[in-house]
Amino acid sequence: MKLIKELLHQIHLWLGLISGIVILIVCLTGGILALEKDINGIFNSEVLTVTPQGDAHTVEDIKKSFETSHPKHNITSISIPNDLEKAYKISYVPEGHKGGRRGRLSEYVNPYTLKSLGSENSSLKGFFMFNFKLHRWLLAGDIGKMIVGVSTIIFLVLCFTGLILWWPSKMKQLKQGLTVKWGASKKRVNYDMHNTWGFYVLIPSIIMCITGLCWSFSWYNDGVYLLFDGKLPSKEDNQPHKIDSENQYLSFQDKMDFVDTIYPEEGGYSISFPNKKQAVYTVSKAAGETFFSYGQSRRVTFNTDHQPNSHIAFEDYTLGRQMRIHAKSLHIGYYFGTFGRWIYCICSLIATTLPVTGFLVWWFKRNKKGKGNKMQLA
Repeated sequence: MKLIKELLHQIHLWLGLISGIVILIVCLTGGILALEKDINGIFNSEVLTVTPQGDAHTVEDIKKSFETSHPKHNITSISIPNDLEKAYKISYVPEGHKGGRRGRLSEYVNPYTLKSLGSENSSLKGFFMFNFKLHRWLLAGDIGKMIVGVSTIIFLVLCFTGLILWWPSKMKQLKQGLTVKWGASKKRVNYDMHNTWGFYVLIPSIIMCITGLCWSFSWYNDGVYLLFDGKLPSKEDNQPHKIDSENQYLSFQDKMDFVDTIYPEEGGYSISFPNKKQAVYTVSKAAGETFFSYGQSRRVTFNTDHQPNSHIAFEDYTLGRQMRIHAKSLHIGYYFGTFGRWIYCICSLIATTLPVTGFLVWWFKRNKKGKGNKMQLA
């Protein structure tokens, strides 16, 4: 058993030294990104929030008002939040731009006054985009993506080897592994921080690693579908249900009311307008941020004659597709709402310290051995 533990110790040590800097960067940026929504809400409150004043204007009024003040912009979608104190979001493609996600801009509107509230702080948006690129690619494209993926696998191995090394041989030693002896020497405090804090963030760290690998390796992503569906995804999967109806739902409110008849659960709406790729109106209804519901939208399409075409919900997807949606929600900490995001942020920041404290554990022991050798030579 001692031989196995020594082998695991060496694996834990050298894998940690090799991947430490990357793990530190990924955990730090991940902790920052976990609170993106909350930080945005604080610094963009004047743009994102409104004071209710009677009934909100219709989507038609809001669309017409925006097109009057921005006649050369092409609206792609309008988001209608479920919260009466939230502004409506208009996404659009500016004049002369071909479109696509990168060319899409957004502006917030007070639905009670039709007043434009402007856009989110560009510097703050740039800050989060920088952290996102650092988190995913280390600012180094496909090479950085590969490094992040390999380091994530290493971090997963470190989680399991660390648990085995932490596991007390006697139950009376359990308390020692769960507390930091702050009054001890700096070497002991550092050692306790590495052991104890590593144990406390073990489960969230494993979840982050397992889910994060979906974006690092295509073979891993395919493996999720093979595991839960028994096959790779195809165009025939996740097809919407056809709606056979000649009824016309001319106004956007009529369309949203129709969506409510199929999906009565509460939630905000997003209306996407016909474009070159899809000549349909798409009304999506979010399922909120309760446990196991974040990111689970319901979607109904209408043709250009305003007749309902099709509908699909999260429950209609294959199990593999559902697991991939769960993977994203679990990875970014959006389950349990604000509480979940803060837990993920704290765990990520604690995980950021593990490469540092682990390196110091090795450094202190190395210096101690060095001093011992000098004393023997003397």
